[in-house]
Amino acid sequence: DAAPADAAPADAAPADAAPADAAEEEPGDVLEVVMNIAISGTRNGDAWPPAGGSITLPAAEAQGYIDLGYCRLA
Repeated sequence: DAAPADAAPADAAPADAAPADAAEEEPGDVLEVVMNIAISGTRNGDAWPPAGGSITLPAAEAQGYIDLGYCRLA
């Protein structure tokens, strides 16, 4: 079975996108992003939104995913 065209590569781990200093952010530093691709699995126990869906993430984590092309600013 082929993976959907909008799925993340099998070797791409979403956790790899978060910078090491993400824990040093202020609690209010968040961004709403729209997913460009579908990420399988969960984040903090919740399923990732589908491609086209939105999610609010800590700013540094969101920037990592934006840099990888997984999402864009809402």
